[in-house]
Amino acid sequence: MNVVKIPFVKLLDINLTETLELKLKKEITNHLGSIHAGALYTLAETQSGLFLQEQFKEYKNVLPILRGGEIKYKKEAKGTVSAIAKVDKESLEKFENTLNKRGKALIEVEVKLYSNNNLIASSKFNWFIRVKLTS
Repeated sequence: MNVVKIPFVKLLDINLTETLELKLKKEITNHLGSIHAGALYTLAETQSGLFLQEQFKEYKNVLPILRGGEIKYKKEAKGTVSAIAKVDKESLEKFENTLNKRGKALIEVEVKLYSNNNLIASSKFNWFIRVKLTS
C-alpha cells in the first residue's frame, strides 16, 4: 500500500517528492502560526512506514503494525517540512533474519524532520511486522 494514498495522509496534503513533505498552510497551523505538532507527528510516522515499504519491497506478503512512537520537537515549523528516515545496517540485518526465521519481527525507524535546513523534530517509531497468513 502506498502510504500517500492513506485518507488521513491525503487530508493533511502530505506529498511525496524525493521524501515526504508537508507544506505550511492555514488549515494545519497551531496557535503560534506554525505547523501543528499532530501534523508533524503524522508526517514522521508516515515517513517511517514509507521507509519500510521501500526498504523491504521483496516482502509482498507482510503486515506492518505500528506499536509506538515518540517525537521530540526542537523548533517551530514555519515552512515546508521534509522527512528523512533511517535504520542502522545492523538493525536491518537482525530484522530480516528474524522475519525470515520466525515470520515476525520488530524494527525501530528513526525519522528526522527538516525545514529550511533546520532540524525541526527527531522521532522513533517501533513497528511489528509479520508475514500474512494465506488461506
